[in-house]
Amino acid sequence: MHFTKREIRDIFQSRTSWIGVIAAGIALGVAAPFGTQEAMRILPRIAYWLGVAILTFYSGTLLSHLLLPALRARSGNLWLATGITALVIGAAISLEILSLNWAVLGLSPARSHYALELSLNTIAISLVVSFAFALLPTDDAKSGSAETDHPAKATPPALLNRLPFDKRAPLISISVRDHYVDITTTAGQEMLLMRLSDAMREAGPGYRIHRSHWVAHDAITSIRRSGATARLITTDGRELPVSRTYLPTLKEAGLLPS
Repeated sequence: MHFTKREIRDIFQSRTSWIGVIAAGIALGVAAPFGTQEAMRILPRIAYWLGVAILTFYSGTLLSHLLLPALRARSGNLWLATGITALVIGAAISLEILSLNWAVLGLSPARSHYALELSLNTIAISLVVSFAFALLPTDDAKSGSAETDHPAKATPPALLNRLPFDKRAPLISISVRDHYVDITTTAGQEMLLMRLSDAMREAGPGYRIHRSHWVAHDAITSIRRSGATARLITTDGRELPVSRTYLPTLKEAGLLPS
């Protein structure tokens, strides 16, 4: 909940978000969809659509950040969690718009078919938008194989964008803790609610060394072999276990003798 609150706060304080929402509200006010051109003059209409844009964007964002991580952690299925979250968001936004239209336009929710049609349209839009956003990380992650890539990308790893600005520095390691991952950079450590596999896809060049650990390529100081396993030393002085499963990967990379 602590991390969710911080992410929500960052979005609410984001100048880019506010510019986008206000621009969308003004554009809708000028375009006057859904018969609002006949119902209102230009200035009240823009004010109305600004209110709709701000209310629906931020309430949808709030619900998404509260529900999606918890549902995903519980179910282990991104698409199921996204679908349920989208349905809840669509239902909530439908109630908001019905209430706003009743207060501003005098449209009673009891009108024949009105509430049902509006709700179905809103839920459908919520589903489309939610699944579109769910697809974005997968598309972006194609350029970053987390286990065997070798260094040097000009673009910082996408995972850093999830961290507070003061922690956005070269990655050292990622480790699992329950449903969270500990992201360690040269600027400190931060805990995020996500799966290790998803974090690795956004991490850039590095190696999975254990079921619970991933290490950046440039963060490896040395590796000490110990029978069927090994111990890896990172640039910040920590010692992490290397399981037998991942020794071949390190051998292929030239980090262990054959």
